[in-house]
Amino acid sequence: MAKKNAPIFVSVIGRLAVCINTINFLYPEMLEAPNAYRKCVLKGDSFGGYGFTVSHFYSLEELRGEFENKTRILEIVGLEGIFSTYQRRYNRVYRMKKYNTILREIHLKTCNDPHVAAISEHFMIIRKKLPVP
Repeated sequence: MAKKNAPIFVSVIGRLAVCINTINFLYPEMLEAPNAYRKCVLKGDSFGGYGFTVSHFYSLEELRGEFENKTRILEIVGLEGIFSTYQRRYNRVYRMKKYNTILREIHLKTCNDPHVAAISEHFMIIRKKLPVP
């Protein structure tokens, strides 16, 4: 239970990023268990068995709804941000060093955009508990 006025940090894996990453990783369940794959990317429910544990992947709106009428949103953050689905390419560019300053600046200026958060592999909502009436 959170203390009065304490921030509450909730971080999840974003459902849209799982769907976007489909083209990067060609998950084996796409062919071996297409209905399970569809349920995972469309509803967020994964039953594990393909290198990942049983889990639920959230949409931004779904996570907002989990705390509705109980907390107030302070911030929404896309942790990897707009580069999230290009991890391998980003890491290669990062090692070049010459683009790091501008890429970091762009990340910091866009990571709070709800649209960017929604496509980030991990996003976080920071909330504050509402006072008890």
